Amino acid sequence: MVLGFLVFLISLLNYQKASRMPKYAYYFGLAVILIFSISIFRSLKHLHIFNRYFNDMYRLNVDRYLLSFYIKDIIFFLPFVVIIKYANTERNLNRIMDVIYFTIIIFSIHLLYEYIKVAGNKWSMQDISEYYSDVYLMHRNELAMFYVCGLPFAVRKYFLNKKIINLVFILIILASIACLLSRTGYFTAIFAIVAYLTISKRKKMFPVIFIVFALVGSTILVSTFVFERATLGFKEKDREVISAGRIDRIWIPLIEENVSDPKKFMFGDGRNAIRASDSLLKGRIIFTGNPHNAYIELLIDAGIISLIIIVSYYYVILRNAFHMLKHTTEAHLKENLYACIVSILCFLIAGMAGQSFFPKHSNVFLWVILGCTVASLKLLSYKEMSNVKA
Repeated sequence: MVLGFLVFLISLLNYQKASRMPKYAYYFGLAVILIFSISIFRSLKHLHIFNRYFNDMYRLNVDRYLLSFYIKDIIFFLPFVVIIKYANTERNLNRIMDVIYFTIIIFSIHLLYEYIKVAGNKWSMQDISEYYSDVYLMHRNELAMFYVCGLPFAVRKYFLNKKIINLVFILIILASIACLLSRTGYFTAIFAIVAYLTISKRKKMFPVIFIVFALVGSTILVSTFVFERATLGFKEKDREVISAGRIDRIWIPLIEENVSDPKKFMFGDGRNAIRASDSLLKGRIIFTGNPHNAYIELLIDAGIISLIIIVSYYYVILRNAFHMLKHTTEAHLKENLYACIVSILCFLIAGMAGQSFFPKHSNVFLWVILGCTVASLKLLSYKEMSNVKA
């Protein structure tokens, strides 16, 4: 609610400075809101099931359900609109991206502190995971989402000024990712750095990055928890262990149930559909409140049509960003685009093991970054047009 109030206040104070959203961004935002809204209201028919199996502590009536799962989550989407309409200068965009950067640093330092404080007293990965949930009120995989989206902006900051302190901060972020015990965080961190260097055509930096990972790895892997978590299931080559039981005990039954019903396949069964699915209620999948896959979640909640629409818009945004990189000479804004592109790609990859395409607290960075991407494209287009006219 505080975030929503601040966003509203910024919009009100800068109303006269608002600019038009590009058509593709406007229709993307409209599609997200419509699909999300329709899914929420279609899920109201399942509210009695949600209360029976997932709300032991308190019962949700319609008002509380809409406030908790609809109004609150829409607030996390608002930065996408506000940034596109009001962040019209390079200075504004740099400030927003620096906020992401410093937020990740502060979060990393605090998480390292919590890990060091608790690691000696917790004797299992489950204990540490539950401790993180108690401290941050989010699962470690949700916490990983902040790193998934935020790490590329730490790399951006280093290449903008190439100060040693920024490299130190990257090491701190990588160390905290290791302590998070999230394989999604591990793999996307590696992908983020490799993708950033590749897209920005800095492949000569790979040996340096290898040394960085070696230093962090040699320090962190002395922790049994981290090493066991990173390699879980690979020695046995067991896909169920590697996927934490998600393939056969969540994803396949959910897809089979969805495909077998034409209406569900086309239009889904409403938000949080897994909680009212036959697969869960009849014990064909493990008892869980989400599918641990953003693509499958969107499929069963809103249907194949919505999945195609949303993924297509991500493709359009990325295509426009790559196209702009080829046709601009603005070094600073190009660096901003590198970070935005890699961040979005990391999210799309992480989505195969969790997260959500719907707005929620754990992916608030995503909507900020999508807004920054579109705003950067607007600014670069304007500068290119100005240069042509000159």
